[in-house]
Amino acid sequence: MDLHLPLLWQIGQLVVNEPRGLVLLRLILMGAPGSGKGTQAELLVEQFGILHISTGEMLRDAIDHRTDLGGLVEPYMALGRLVPDHHVISVVEDRLGQPDIEAGFILDGFPRTLRQVYAMDELMEGQGLTLDGVIVIDVSEETVVERTSGRRVDPETGKIFNLNAEGVRPPAEILSRLEQRDDDSEEVIRQRMASYHNETDPAVEEYAQRGQLIRIDGSAAPDAVFDELRRRLESVEQGS
Repeated sequence: MDLHLPLLWQIGQLVVNEPRGLVLLRLILMGAPGSGKGTQAELLVEQFGILHISTGEMLRDAIDHRTDLGGLVEPYMALGRLVPDHHVISVVEDRLGQPDIEAGFILDGFPRTLRQVYAMDELMEGQGLTLDGVIVIDVSEETVVERTSGRRVDPETGKIFNLNAEGVRPPAEILSRLEQRDDDSEEVIRQRMASYHNETDPAVEEYAQRGQLIRIDGSAAPDAVFDELRRRLESVEQGS
């Protein structure tokens, strides 16, 4: 089976995608914490019908469920440091080995280092997959601090709000119960930004040299960012 065909497997039957823009893409999504990756990933899932695979969510889930992996990675994440490569590589390898990735995916949070880029090459080759593009969303550090330090989580529903952003501010009646994650404090955010640039800039440059990089300005409103991203991906799909 050619995994580049725009097809979906559902309940054991081959189903051709309906003409609503669904295509099979295998993408990497990169950008600093707070760059808007999560929002763009959701829009990509809706537009193209692909999976969103977030290493951050998988690692936080491991922490919340107090797994062995969660215990190992929690100290790093609480301090805003990158989780050691071998832990993240193991998580990604397991996820890429699951059959639902045949529908296409956008991988968010990996690779973040040059070593992880080479590990990703090996993982993709081992699965017989090829990469269609690497999206990088660029924003300034001050924008990241403003966006991320305002995030709050409702412990009762798990819903995320932002005190600094229109449209996602919490209602007044639940404000008192909202919590800030440890890795959303300004101090940790700036540490994460420093780690991001030190570790991830070489990975971004590697993909740029390969001609796989799709660089997007993330400072605009989310819809405008996505319009540009969708236009660029349509060019990828057409092979231009």
